[in-house]
Amino acid sequence: MWHKRFGHPGADALRRLVNTARGVRLTYGKDITIRDCDACGLGKMKRQVRRQPRESVAFAAPGDRLAIDFHDFDNGYNGYTSAMVIGDRVTGLAWDFYL
Repeated sequence: MWHKRFGHPGADALRRLVNTARGVRLTYGKDITIRDCDACGLGKMKRQVRRQPRESVAFAAPGDRLAIDFHDFDNGYNGYTSAMVIGDRVTGLAWDFYL
C-alpha cells in the first residue's frame, strides 16, 4: 500500500519511511520487497521485444512523416497561449505556429 501511495519507491526508501515517520507500519514483516508490483516490473524492463518491424525513414519522402506537438503556456507574446510545432522526421526541419 505505501509503495503505491508514494510513487513506487524502492525497498530502502520504504525502510527509511517506516523508521522516520509516525503512524507508518508495514503489515508484511521486516522483509520489504517490491517484486510483487506489476508496474515496477514493467517499468524496469531492460528490453522489450518489438513484434512489428519499424518502417525505414530512408525510403520516405519529405512530408511523409510529420510529428506534431502542442504546448500551452501562460502570458505569451502578443497574447498567444499555445504553440504548435510541426517537425518533418525525414528532413529534420521544424515549424512553429503560435495560437
